[in-house]
Amino acid sequence: MKRYLAQRAQQEDQTQVEHMRAIAYFIEKIKPSKETITDCAEELEIFHHRCELGQYALAQEVIDICVDFLKRQGYYGDLIRIHERLTAEWYPQNPKEQHNLGWAWARLGNLYRSVGKYRAAISSHKEAQAKFNQIDFSKGKAASLGNLGNVYQLLGQYEQAINFHQQSLEITREIGDRWGEAASLFNKSLALARYEPRCFQALVTLQQAREIYAELQLDHRVEKCDEEIYAFNRIIATEQRQSVPILPPTPTIDNAPPQDDWYGSQPTYQITTSLHLTTPNQLGSLVLRWISDRPSHRMAAEISDQRNEPRSFHSC
Repeated sequence: MKRYLAQRAQQEDQTQVEHMRAIAYFIEKIKPSKETITDCAEELEIFHHRCELGQYALAQEVIDICVDFLKRQGYYGDLIRIHERLTAEWYPQNPKEQHNLGWAWARLGNLYRSVGKYRAAISSHKEAQAKFNQIDFSKGKAASLGNLGNVYQLLGQYEQAINFHQQSLEITREIGDRWGEAASLFNKSLALARYEPRCFQALVTLQQAREIYAELQLDHRVEKCDEEIYAFNRIIATEQRQSVPILPPTPTIDNAPPQDDWYGSQPTYQITTSLHLTTPNQLGSLVLRWISDRPSHRMAAEISDQRNEPRSFHSC
């Protein structure tokens, strides 16, 4: 029995060494620019080996390098599988990891929302909310509430959406988070526009968001507010000429409202290694199975999760 346990321990040690050698190898092969998913092959391999070693925080760090690119290219299916594994296997050992796992759940929720899996999105955002509640992280709480509001809005449950956005707004104001306050106001205005036919309160709320964006010198967000204010004013003017109120078009996955996503600000990581290992001639099973075995599901539609991902506050 002792001999068996010793052999097993030796095998496990050898497996760990192989994973570390593979990680060192792929780190040196990372491509600085990305044009196709194959340019992210090294990061995907490193992610796999970090997970196999139980190093989920490091796995999250390396995949963050490719997230924006993969989202722009529409690889939502691949990103969902990555974050499903991360959230299923990761059991945080400290508050910092709990914090990062919360944002992983938040990102997964927004990915589900992007492909129309709204119930799964709600479940993921509630998981994120639970993680943030456990460490009493106010920005995370506000983010989870805002994300839930966005999903319920897409489900047509506008009163619930407004309530979530209002709760998020109250937290951001309490902690003095001006960017978060503007995001909450912006998203609340879109829900109000559907819930309140005449849009007056929606317009007031949107103008409040615009003032904060202008104060923060976020010109692209000011322009987005101006577009929505113009649309609201047209609706109000049309309603004043007609007896039947005109509502904005019902949002669909191909025509989702331009909501601000709520993510957690993640630091930018530089992947380096202090290991100077000889690159193995044969890496055996360390082939790019991630790509070859998993078809990519590319979404052609430009949807809100892709267009409006503010890195400065809640990006993941």
